[in-house]
Amino acid sequence: MDTDPGKTSLYTWERWFLFTLIISALALRCVYLLEIRDNPFFEHPRLDALYHDRWAASIVTGDILGDKVFFRAPLYPYTLATLYALFGHNYVAPRIFQHLLGVLSLVLLYLLTRRLFDIRTAILTSIIALLYGVFIYFEGELLFESLLVFSCLGWLVITEQFKARPSSFRWLLVGIVYGLICCIRPTFLAIAPIVFGGIVWRIAVAGSRSKAIKTFLLLAIGCILPILPITVRNYIVGHDFVLIAYQGGVNFYIGNNESANGHSSMMPGPRGASWENRDQTYQVEKALGHPPLPSEESWFWYKQGLAFVIEQPRQYLALLARKAYLFWNWYEIPNNQDFYSFRKHSTVLQILPLGFWIVGPLGMLGFVIALRHQRGSFHVAFILLYCFITVLFFVCDRFRLPIVPLLCMFAAYALVKVYEKVGERNWTWLSVHAAIGTCAFFFVNSNLHPIDKETESRDFLSLGIVALELGNFEQAISCLQKSRELEELPRPNLCLNWGAAEWGLGNMEAAIQKFRDELRFYPDADGALSNLSFVYLSMGMTDSTLLYGRRAIELKPYLPKPYIAMAQAYQKLGEMENAAAILERGLRSCKHSFASGELLLAGTYTTLDRIDLAEQHYKALIARKISFDQPFYEPDQQFVGKELVGEDGKRLRARAMYGLGHVWAVRRNLDSSLAYFKAAVDEFPTYGDAWADMGVALMNTHRNAEAERVLQHAVFLEPQNHMYWFNYATLLGTQGRLDDARIAFNRVLSIRPDFEPARRNIALIEKLSQEQEPSTASP
Repeated sequence: MDTDPGKTSLYTWERWFLFTLIISALALRCVYLLEIRDNPFFEHPRLDALYHDRWAASIVTGDILGDKVFFRAPLYPYTLATLYALFGHNYVAPRIFQHLLGVLSLVLLYLLTRRLFDIRTAILTSIIALLYGVFIYFEGELLFESLLVFSCLGWLVITEQFKARPSSFRWLLVGIVYGLICCIRPTFLAIAPIVFGGIVWRIAVAGSRSKAIKTFLLLAIGCILPILPITVRNYIVGHDFVLIAYQGGVNFYIGNNESANGHSSMMPGPRGASWENRDQTYQVEKALGHPPLPSEESWFWYKQGLAFVIEQPRQYLALLARKAYLFWNWYEIPNNQDFYSFRKHSTVLQILPLGFWIVGPLGMLGFVIALRHQRGSFHVAFILLYCFITVLFFVCDRFRLPIVPLLCMFAAYALVKVYEKVGERNWTWLSVHAAIGTCAFFFVNSNLHPIDKETESRDFLSLGIVALELGNFEQAISCLQKSRELEELPRPNLCLNWGAAEWGLGNMEAAIQKFRDELRFYPDADGALSNLSFVYLSMGMTDSTLLYGRRAIELKPYLPKPYIAMAQAYQKLGEMENAAAILERGLRSCKHSFASGELLLAGTYTTLDRIDLAEQHYKALIARKISFDQPFYEPDQQFVGKELVGEDGKRLRARAMYGLGHVWAVRRNLDSSLAYFKAAVDEFPTYGDAWADMGVALMNTHRNAEAERVLQHAVFLEPQNHMYWFNYATLLGTQGRLDDARIAFNRVLSIRPDFEPARRNIALIEKLSQEQEPSTASP
């Protein structure tokens, strides 16, 4: 059988092998997809996956350009948005797409290895990658890794192909594809000059310096082309010069500070896992004395990290060595979800035998052998460069994944060479390389820097949060209790979410105790303060509401919920001016994240008869398209009583239109009022208040037939709302349908027995009925 590696076209038997490879890869991924379909996290992404999901959803609903400078690279969220636009907002289509990318990546890896080495190595490489379960796991997450792996392999394949047959257009295309990779993960941009220099080195060595310079310029221009629109967009939206995204600074500081451990994506402090980018912006604002531009914020954190490097050089070098060690360690360090947690519930991940424990050391051995044979030096350099730029920040399984396919390739090359040398009985060569391989194996599989590999507590916490989001409060408490039992110190937000579950069950005192426990362990737990303010509000304890609301605002003045709780407390006290003042402060501090508060402010202005101001804010809310806002990065999603502040964007828009209906009612323009009530129910068809008030407005304009139909729909939507029934009964009474009106007023009293207006109207109906009875006296 001819296996000449110099042959560019595939043999027939190779095509059959690739077909078998594709079918096998698809089968494994189909089974895995079916397995994780019932996993509670399938429909409930968390952390980075949730951020990508919300960002993609905002793009699909209309915010294509966005309203903020990109915090993270945008190519993956826009790819996800495209899938949502084509197939609807579901979590199956993106995973199918990513699994298909994974299968195509196996083919690209085969082609790359065949070109660099030989067909045997290519076959073995693709088999190793097929049996490497971590690839399949990440293809099932709403993360950019599968797209990044595919893009890197595609770039390496076309780079090798175009080296043999170069042209200006081809080198430009190589640069463009690399630029797209940077739009997925911007750290690749930092090594671009060295990577491009490595590509053109051979051209320069061959003596064609002008051609080498031209090639380098074409690569650089190509790389800039996909990045330039993002840079221009960032400047238009944020009036700031940010090439792709501004997350780099905070990531650098996370990986380089006195308390950094090299692998955790946490800011310093006890609640570092709960940070969001607004927290860091506020810290920078306090340090600089003015709201920072995104580029200023990024540079601030770079400077903080560099200060640690300069001031603590020994500690930094030790940390850098630790990160390099962890990068090459067998353990898949979790960053979002945990590979080992998912493996417990997946037969596919359990039966696939290969992991970094063997691919890592064999890949290292393959480096040595390949370099001695002057093969694959560019790809070894690419791996080491990527490792270097990664350990400058922090390491985890996700960040290591892009170079794992190349490690599979070098691992296969090592095995092929060992097999050849065994056949040649070259015992000296085998002894030397066996020693190298053994050292690499023990290095990768050692435990010199132990990290917490116990994930059960974190798993129960995550399951509890999902159960809480689904409204399964008892299940949430059960999961959170198990998590608490496994930890000496509860994880951040554990008691917070436990309290929210107790709150959902109506156990108010238990909820208060859990929120206080969160504050006892983590005094800066703003979520606990916010929840306490709302719990006390629901209990009518306005003084406590104001107390905890103020504490939350002092801690984080940019969070909207405490302002809303305090405003509602002031409204209950009848202090409308104070309610307006606290909401105005919230609007200044929270800006675009204060939609619910601005809505409440407009309603307060209406009550205070500041009609023009109310109209201005209602119209601003409608024009801003609340539901389309580009999301903030919030790594730890916690439950903070969202239903009390109306987080749903469509309902907020409907409520703004409803408010405008009342503004025009105050101005006695019932036609405009009716138009806005109608717009509100068109926006949110189950909005009972809008239906009810539209019915009253129709009744006041003597359009009784329409009013009856609208009010009937209102009581259909909310049959336990006594005011809807009262308005409906009033309409029946004005039409002289006294028996029907009596039934409707009695329904009001069955819902609320102390409602005196209904009782008085029933008495009036009885009196009218008696007056209408015909006389029975003799003539």
